[in-house]
Order: sequence, then structure tokens, then C-alpha cells
Amino acid sequence: ALITGGSRGLGFASAKSFIAEGADVIIAAQDQVRLAESAAKLSELAGKPVASMAVDFSAPNAAERLADLHGDVDILVNCAGGIPRGDLLTIDEDRWRATWDAKVFTYIKLMRAAESITARAHTVLPKDITLSQFSVLEALLHRGPLCQSELAGKLLKSGGNLTLIVDNLEKSGLVTRERDQEDRRFITVSLTDKGRAFITGLFPQVAASITREFAALSSAEQFTLGWLCKKVGARGLPTTQTAESSAP
Repeated sequence: ALITGGSRGLGFASAKSFIAEGADVIIAAQDQVRLAESAAKLSELAGKPVASMAVDFSAPNAAERLADLHGDVDILVNCAGGIPRGDLLTIDEDRWRATWDAKVFTYIKLMRAAESITARAHTVLPKDITLSQFSVLEALLHRGPLCQSELAGKLLKSGGNLTLIVDNLEKSGLVTRERDQEDRRFITVSLTDKGRAFITGLFPQVAASITREFAALSSAEQFTLGWLCKKVGARGLPTTQTAESSAP
């Protein structure tokens, strides 16, 4: 794994995580002193030398030089660059623009890619089933009956929004709801026989469609993308849910 910005912060934490998983790690950063210190700490953690390279990525062809030396890697994690320190009067326009390109456009590209892939991958859905409804049915198929509030948390939906989704699925005869007799606040959502037969036949089609979309990435690229998305996404989840998502 080649990790840029690997001498501190997210890059250093990423290097530690990869070492813990048994990967060979190379770190690159601009500050030579901090880079040497971080490489020494990582070498001690790994029980063997961890390679490092001082690189200023603002310099012309810096990325190309790094690729020439360490281009044969399975995983690339780019943590180089950072939000500039200062205020509106002390940071010039070029620095703001460079930071905007590095940080904000990364988010924009991620969201555009997610919307594009989702739209293409779910073209196999029947016209009378929305993506949110499919998500509910898929969760119930693989996790079994769920409390409605738990289902909302897993799908990152508000309680009111999920209620509307389940209402429509119930009208279609695909799910049922049962209120807990001991605590009337809890409502369990389950698949009906019709719903189970429907999602059991539909899920393999969606899975195959998603597989085709991600065939553009190598196995290593898919692993890196999944790891990064999980790392960023988990920051907004409760501790218990984060721990659960880390389980095999």
C-alpha cells in the first residue's frame, strides 16, 4: 500500500491500519523530519523497515516521480494536501483554489459517481418499486424481521420517511407490521411470503448489475474504494453501528 501524506493525521492512521492487516506499506510526505519519525514508528509497529519518500506534490511531475519509483502497488491511499491555515486576508486566491480543487471537488466527484452508478445499476428494478423500497426488502431478506426504528437506522432514513416507504410496501402485500404487545412503541417489519418470493428473485438481478458496473475497477481498486468509503462514512455513525459495520 502506497500512502501519500503518510507522516501524520489520516495518512499515518491509514498506514497503521494497513500494517495491522499485514500489508507492506510505503509512506510519502513533504516534511522530511516528520516523515523519518513516522517511518521509524511504523517500522517498529510492523517489525520490519517501512519505506518512505519525501515528496512535495505541488512540484511539477512529483506524482510521476513517485509512481516511477513505487508504481507497482496494489493499493493507493491519497491523503496529501490539507486545508490551509489562516484567514481570508492571509491566504491568497491560488491557495484557496488549489484547496478547493483537492477537497471539495473530491466530494463532488464522489457524489456524481455514486448517483451515476446507482442509476445504471438499478435499471433492472420494476417500475413500481423504488430504490428505497428495494433497500427495505433487501435488508429484511438478509437480516430477517427488524424493528422499524432499527430498519430506519440501517438505511439512513428518517423515521417519517421510512414509515411512508413501509406503508406502500404493506399496501402491495410485500411486508407486514406487528406492534410489540409489551411495548407498543416497537413495530416489527417482516416479509410476507409474496415479498420474500419477490425479493429473492429480484436481488440476484440487482447484484449482477452492480457487479457489471464495478468490473471497471480491479480487485485492489475495489478494496481501496470500499475501505475509503467505509472510513469516511463511519465518522457519522454511532459507535455501536460503526463496530457492527466492521464485523465480517
